[in-house]
Amino acid sequence: QPLLFRSIVWVLYFLLYFAVSLPVALVYGFLFVFAGWHVSRVFISGYIGFWARSLFRVGGARITVEGMANLPPRNGLCFVANHEGMGDIPLVLGYIPGMTGFIAKRSLFFVPVLNLWMMILRCIPLKRHDLKNAKKAIERGVSRLESGWNLLVFPEGTRSRGGPMKPFKTGSLKLALRSGADIVPLTIRGTWGILEKHGRVTPGEVRLIIHPPVSMSGYSEKQTHILAHVLETIIQNAGGE
Repeated sequence: QPLLFRSIVWVLYFLLYFAVSLPVALVYGFLFVFAGWHVSRVFISGYIGFWARSLFRVGGARITVEGMANLPPRNGLCFVANHEGMGDIPLVLGYIPGMTGFIAKRSLFFVPVLNLWMMILRCIPLKRHDLKNAKKAIERGVSRLESGWNLLVFPEGTRSRGGPMKPFKTGSLKLALRSGADIVPLTIRGTWGILEKHGRVTPGEVRLIIHPPVSMSGYSEKQTHILAHVLETIIQNAGGE
């Protein structure tokens, strides 16, 4: 069956990516040591972006990106998005220019090869229901943003799996408030349907909507609930839903 064949091809392509990950990472390390941070960052960003975009092409997804002009011409941005499914992170890595790390479950850092790329992207481990760990994660995130690194957070805390968007938790928003980084809201539509909904890779439409940045200058940490509501409204009301 065509869909089963497409799913097999998708899985094989995904495995091929992991097979070449180590030599690519070694090239990245070589460039970092001998050519400098800027050259190595451009190289690895290009590689990861190409892989993420081709992953969607192999799966038959039709990607529409709206609002690219809303992206500020600088780094050190905090991207805040709704979390539909596992395809959300590759979508951002493939279609948002530059390098973007993200807050991830601590358990993912124990997955071979995947943990290598998470370290290269300077992702931040988070142990759920551990307040001390959460505090350290926020401190690391603030440092990343202040040093000019982009970070992606999903304030829902877990995937909505095609259902209604869950209320935003305020903890992750402290990253932007404490660092002063602008928040760029992202609306994601369709990733659940192409990968997880049917238990196989299914061609479909995926939309990524980039909204104008939200400045933190008008907010304090005591107003995180207000900021969360503002972001929920922007993200939820876009994309025809």
